[in-house]
This record gives sequence, structure tokens and C-alpha cells, in this order.
Amino acid sequence: MAAAVAVAAAVVTAGGCASSAGTQADGARGTESGSAGASALRHETDPIERRFPEFEEIRSTSWVSKVLNAGSSGVPGPSDVRLTGVAAISASAVSGITEKYPCKKSRISFAIPKTLSGEIKQSDGWCSSKELDQAITQGSYEGTFYLDVDRRVVVFDAVNPVARSG
Repeated sequence: MAAAVAVAAAVVTAGGCASSAGTQADGARGTESGSAGASALRHETDPIERRFPEFEEIRSTSWVSKVLNAGSSGVPGPSDVRLTGVAAISASAVSGITEKYPCKKSRISFAIPKTLSGEIKQSDGWCSSKELDQAITQGSYEGTFYLDVDRRVVVFDAVNPVARSG
């Protein structure tokens, strides 16, 4: 029992006690009824642009959302939602990102959902920046972002990303 409480406390802490209201409002929540699996592949740009304004105007995107603790938590509260996807961004957005944040060559470190795997092309050009991750998440949630400068593509993986106004 003590282990279950410790695990539940860790999930609440990692999720930042974030409310899912921001994700429900625009459909960035998983939609599979009674399932903790990833939702169907989505292509709406608005939910992504509102969560990640550093990407500026997104040319195209493919993403999935997944309710992480649907029905499995012993502690009542909001569900954590994982948002994973890829977005094609403008040259000016890439320039703005690379001018502000040092980017180091790296490999994507998270598991890509099967429904999204065909959308993310293999590349040796991925780079990441802890400073970029911090700027986008503003310390409010967990998120990792990878940029392919040459192809002007960003891959993202975030838990409870907050929609920002303006």
C-alpha cells in the first residue's frame, strides 16, 4: 500500500497537479473511450500553436494524445495527458530558435507512438536544447523538443502542456 501511495504521489508531482481543462477545451485529449492508448492521428495546428508559440505559425503537424493514468490511479484527480507529435515550421521560426538557444546534435530519446511513427522521418540532423525545453515549458510541465534545422521540423513530447494565450 505504501508503494502505491508513493507511486501515486510521484505521478501527481510529475504532472505538476495540472488540470486537464486546457487540454479538453481544444480536443488535445485522448479520445479512445475506456482506453489508455494513444488517440487517432490528428492534424489540427491550433492546439499545437497555442501550446508551443515558439514554433510560430505551423505549416503542418501530426500528433497524438494519450491519457496516461486513465482509470489506473488510486488517487482521484485530473488525468495526465501526453502530447507527442511533429510540426513543420517556418525558416524564421528555425532561425529564431537557433539564435536564442544552443542546439546540440542528439537522438530522439522518447518512444514514438506507433500511430505517429510513419510521420517522423529518420534523420541524423536532430538537435536538442535544454534551454529551449525550459523556454517552451516555462517550468510548468515536462517536455522535450527536437529540431531538424535543415528540414525545418520539430518533434515534441510533453505531459500536460499548457495552452498559452496571445
